Amino acid sequence: MCHINDGLAVLLSTDRQSLKAEQMCQNSSIALTIGNMTIEAEAELFGHPKGHALFVREYPKKFPHLGAAYPETPDDLLVIAHAEKIQLFKYLGKACWDVLEPENKRAYRI
Repeated sequence: MCHINDGLAVLLSTDRQSLKAEQMCQNSSIALTIGNMTIEAEAELFGHPKGHALFVREYPKKFPHLGAAYPETPDDLLVIAHAEKIQLFKYLGKACWDVLEPENKRAYRI
């Protein structure tokens, strides 16, 4: 998955005809895993990526080999994942998770 960030929000695009897009239409609660980090988020189906100035400006910088294609693909859908809980797995002599809950302004380790 190719994504950019806007603060704690994760912006990604997908084909609006994809199974992923269909599932997000039915249930906007999603989870993303990137390496040893898991993000529980609420998915906002924004519309076409070319309507989002930050995405249009920053995506080609991060992914120059893809940046020119995405804003012009007619079936693209921009998804903005608003982070509700972020967990980072660590091993500090034993397994643990660092947890961030942005809305509750909480950070803790379990």
